[in-house]
Amino acid sequence: MKKFTPFQKRIFTSVLVIALAFSGYVLSKAVEQQMRRNELSELLLKTQMIALLISPDDVEKLNGSEADNDNPMYHSLKKRFVEVKKINKDAEYIYLLGLNDQLQQFYFVGSELMTSGEYISPGTINQNATRNDIRDHVAGATHVSATYETPSGEWISAYAPVISEEGDVVAVVRVDVEAQKINLLINIISNGILLITSLIIFSLLLLYLHDIKRRHT
Repeated sequence: MKKFTPFQKRIFTSVLVIALAFSGYVLSKAVEQQMRRNELSELLLKTQMIALLISPDDVEKLNGSEADNDNPMYHSLKKRFVEVKKINKDAEYIYLLGLNDQLQQFYFVGSELMTSGEYISPGTINQNATRNDIRDHVAGATHVSATYETPSGEWISAYAPVISEEGDVVAVVRVDVEAQKINLLINIISNGILLITSLIIFSLLLLYLHDIKRRHT
């Protein structure tokens, strides 16, 4: 059986280390992207399910103004949102959004109680709505936002329409989650793959150094 020369062993070891490092990096990125797609798809699915639970007729009973503070339907929807939020631990905020004649997005109702510092009164204009948000609201399209930053942190939001039997978009449900909650598990798995790859490479290098030491003794 042909033996490798020391030079050939160095070349082989170097190529193997580089191949393992590259493969580990590519695998970690592939897993990271797939997990992110899965997490965002799950978030969007939850948002769509919430939208399906809201009757368009109930939305029609809202005024979209502070007058809703005395509206039984407003309080009924808020109670439902509070309960849904308790079940969906990842959901930080849940909102029902409307669109006025000036194509401004406003808040119908949210999951936060009036005693909360994050409470938003009915009829408040959503100043953070982007052109894409308005476009998708009008079209009744579902979508998940890119990560965005507010004074309270980084967020990812999913949107799903509430559509009447006639096909009209009467409102949009928005679910906000902290970006960190989605990124944390993804980063743990991705970094775990890189760590395992690093340990394998380190073990190979130790074996190589041990072989060199053995041959020189």
